[in-house]
Amino acid sequence: MKKAITLFDNTDSAFYDIARESLEDEGEKPDDSAIWDFASDIEREDWDLVKTALVQFFGERPVVFAATMQLWDGIRRGGRIGKFEQLLDTFLNGMDSFSITDEDGHLHISAVHHDGRNSAEVMLIDKEGIDKVYEKFDVDLDAEEICDQEIHDYLEQEHALKPPYFARIEYGTQTA
Repeated sequence: MKKAITLFDNTDSAFYDIARESLEDEGEKPDDSAIWDFASDIEREDWDLVKTALVQFFGERPVVFAATMQLWDGIRRGGRIGKFEQLLDTFLNGMDSFSITDEDGHLHISAVHHDGRNSAEVMLIDKEGIDKVYEKFDVDLDAEEICDQEIHDYLEQEHALKPPYFARIEYGTQTA
């Protein structure tokens, strides 16, 4: 049975509920505007903590974002190889809400936008895979961001893509 740990989720009213309860516990009778303002602050602080931990964890290592994107004209599969922080920022750009989960060591990002939902799995590339790509394609994965299906397929074929096990390593949480 797969076990998922939610690292961040702003796709529901949880931040609003936390803010409302917190303000009411302080004896206030807040209006919706005050609750949403406080909820936004809580969400931003929570996201800053999670994003900082993720960025520090992945550092400058190249990763793969293997994604499915729901667009106005259909569903597309795609991916990018590059540095985690840049790929994350690109993936989340224009999204209304998103969640990040660690499922048995596999890091998943799901994001909602006006046309539908995008999802991605983030995978590490082992050192041997980085070296093989350089030898075969003359591409330095440590220096370049690329979007190349042939290289992605090659990394899969060579079994060079690994789940990051973020929650287990960063927080000592067993997901398997």
